[in-house]
Amino acid sequence: MQSLHPCRNTPLALVTLLAAQLFVQASSAPNAQIDRAIREALDELVNARIDPRALAASIELPYPVPAVTAPLGEVEAKLKAAAQKKVNTTQSATTAEIERDAIERYPLYKTGDTVALTLRRGFVVKGTLRTVAPSYIIVGSRRYAKVDLTDETRCALDASINQAKRERYIRNKMLLREDRRQEAERLAASGLASKIYLAHGYMRYKDSWRPARPLFNRYLAAKRKRLRSELRQKVENELYPQFGYRRQSGRWVYPTQPTAREQTGAFDIFADPDPDPPPAVEKEQEAEPEAPPAPAKTPRARDTVLDALKKQGAVEHVPPAE
Repeated sequence: MQSLHPCRNTPLALVTLLAAQLFVQASSAPNAQIDRAIREALDELVNARIDPRALAASIELPYPVPAVTAPLGEVEAKLKAAAQKKVNTTQSATTAEIERDAIERYPLYKTGDTVALTLRRGFVVKGTLRTVAPSYIIVGSRRYAKVDLTDETRCALDASINQAKRERYIRNKMLLREDRRQEAERLAASGLASKIYLAHGYMRYKDSWRPARPLFNRYLAAKRKRLRSELRQKVENELYPQFGYRRQSGRWVYPTQPTAREQTGAFDIFADPDPDPPPAVEKEQEAEPEAPPAPAKTPRARDTVLDALKKQGAVEHVPPAE
């Protein structure tokens, strides 16, 4: 007798959803357990191998890494002031000292002074300066043309030339002093920068000063992620077999999970649940001994799905399988 199949009047999408739910319920529990076990094992291994304090020390950072306590511009101003203070304690020539050096370097003679003047031919004239005329001078009792004097000697006898020489000397010396001061400040700032910036929560990264704590946290997270990736295969190989998984076609499979062939045939429940058995073969020989009683049948996929359909009101009556 042909029975009415209870799923023939049920939408296909609903049956598909129920079958998927049954499969997920069967496999989600072991999957959740193994995922949690792997995650906890990796956390324990990574925490044991990566010490944040040691990692901070390896890049010359204190631990805990300080947070930012002042804007970057304010820290730069503090560094500049500290460098200037350090440079000002060192000895450097004052303006008055430079001016005295200029007078010594370029003396200006006047009549009545005892002088030693050098001529272009290399002779040195010594004596009392008697006269300084536009084109000549008189030293002692002898007269000398200015064109025969060296430039340095003429500078010592001409007030305008002498003043220009002194001013140029003073200007050059002061520029040199400023260059040296700036270089000294730069060196002082370079030596103080790490201490001052780090005290306010900054570190050097890619030629600029940036907040230290976020950079260190990113560095720590990257190190942990890389190590987790390196250890994952080993941890999985250790834990999956302990949870009853087996390796199949390059992936871990739980025994209750159906194979690919079983998944594709999941909807064989639409077939006749009780096909007619093949006809018996009559034998003239004596009857075979009675077989032992068959073991109790486990619930079939058909019964499981139909029970779920009844609970959701999709079917009202499920006839027993014949």
